[in-house]
Amino acid sequence: MCIARDIVTNGLNQITYELELQKELLNEQVSDITKKINHIQHELTITTFNASQGYRILKHQQDLLIERRKLKGEMAIIDQALQVNERSMGISQQVIQNSMAYQENLVKDTGVIRQLLEYNK
Repeated sequence: MCIARDIVTNGLNQITYELELQKELLNEQVSDITKKINHIQHELTITTFNASQGYRILKHQQDLLIERRKLKGEMAIIDQALQVNERSMGISQQVIQNSMAYQENLVKDTGVIRQLLEYNK
C-alpha cells in the first residue's frame, strides 16, 4: 500500500469527475440553445414578418449563436484539461512506481551491507 499513490490517484480522479460533470452540464446547455435556434429557423420558414421584426428575430438568433459558441469554447477547454489530467495521472503513477522501486532497492541494499558486515566479522 502506498499512501502517496492513493492520495494522488484520488485527487486526480476527483478532478476528472468534476470536469466530466461540468462538461455534461455544458453539453445540456448547448443542446437547449441548439433546440432554440432550430425552433427559430423553423418559425422563419413559416412566418411572415416585417424588417423590424426580422431584425429582432435575427438579433435573438445571433445572441443564441454567440452563447452557444462560448459554451463550446468552455467544453474545448475542459477537453484539454481532461487530457492534461490523464497525462498527469500516468506520469504521477510512473513517478510513484519509480520511487517505490527505489525505496525497495534501498531496503535490499541495506540487507547486502548487513550481510557484508556480518561476513567480515
